[in-house]
Amino acid sequence: ESFYRTLFENTGTASIIVDEDSTILMVNTQFETLSGYSKEVVEGKKRWKEMVLEEDLEKLEKYHSMRKNDIGTPPSSYEARLIDKEGNIKIIRIDVAMIPGTKRTIASLNDLTDLRLAEKKLKTALERFYTILSNLSISILLVTEEMLVEFVNPAFCDYFDLNESPEELTGITVAEMIEKIKPVYKSPDEAINRINEIVNRWQPVTGEEVHFNHGITCLRDFIPIFVGNKPYGRLWVHVDITERKKMEKKLADSERQYKYIVEKSAAGIFILDKNGIIQYLNGEMSDLLQFSKNEMLEKHIKNFITEQAEFYKPENLSRNKVIRYDGFEFLNKSNNKVWTILTVTPIYNEKMDYAGLMGIVTDIGLQKGLEKAFLEREEILTDIIYDLMALLNDIVRKEERSEHNQKDIFKTFEKIFHNS
Repeated sequence: ESFYRTLFENTGTASIIVDEDSTILMVNTQFETLSGYSKEVVEGKKRWKEMVLEEDLEKLEKYHSMRKNDIGTPPSSYEARLIDKEGNIKIIRIDVAMIPGTKRTIASLNDLTDLRLAEKKLKTALERFYTILSNLSISILLVTEEMLVEFVNPAFCDYFDLNESPEELTGITVAEMIEKIKPVYKSPDEAINRINEIVNRWQPVTGEEVHFNHGITCLRDFIPIFVGNKPYGRLWVHVDITERKKMEKKLADSERQYKYIVEKSAAGIFILDKNGIIQYLNGEMSDLLQFSKNEMLEKHIKNFITEQAEFYKPENLSRNKVIRYDGFEFLNKSNNKVWTILTVTPIYNEKMDYAGLMGIVTDIGLQKGLEKAFLEREEILTDIIYDLMALLNDIVRKEERSEHNQKDIFKTFEKIFHNS
């Protein structure tokens, strides 16, 4: 008996021996630790029914009765909830066997509380994870290492025009899923070959464009999942960028149109950075100064002007209005002055810091030439008028001969016709 008592005491798990009337006859030290009760309080005094949660009692009594009366085959291992001395509920696994030749049973009790709580937390975390994925507008497909579909979200079903619900797709094979999604691709065979290539390479893929029917475009990510160094399946993500592609096309078309307008503008246009370096100029601007674009780009604007005014400096600009310079002088490749009207608009970044300016240049060289010719003609006309006035004065005064007056008149009119 001493041998068996020693063996019972050192099983490594909480153990009890129960009489046929449910009285606990013997417990070991591990049971004391598990329950919080001492041997003196339990042995021969407590029944196991007193220590079990009421919701589990009916099930355990049924198993005990079947075992005691040799009715059917009750389970030899099951879970129940134990109430310890402090009133704490512990989840335990009970392994039970009859002691041969008696109506007594021996049971070992393993505390599963921490394990079950951890499992519950893990399950809750997984449910939260799946809930989040289910509500994403992007398409999600999670595949196990066994080539089975573990999870798809509703967006995946929408992206691939599937009639099945996510729950109905869970558990099907990868091969079955490929057959379901294949018709959606613009080039099905090519698309499936690419999928197989990605899986065989087993390297992450990010932002790969894929094209579906009806003009749908998606970005695809492939994410191999590893826990430690062990593979644990893969994740496929699709993001619909159809609207973005349409906007990009509109933006590109608009940019081409505006670029065409700027390039074909009759006015010279240039853009400077905050240091006065030319970042852009149109063809009209380079033609006006007789330089090629490459000869002007990345050069300082002061290399192409005769003005001392540093119009490109922020202190000389107005934040709220366009500044106009009439008769602004640029310098062409032949070192000749080019007369212009220059309008300057400052450019600010999102932080409202000065980032440069845009200049629009109108050639007024022809206008300047006409003004010069007009002034010359005006001077000649003034001389003629003075000559006529002098001649008329002579006629009125009749101080000289009429023949002489006639000659002067002829000379004056000859001068008028010559300069008209």
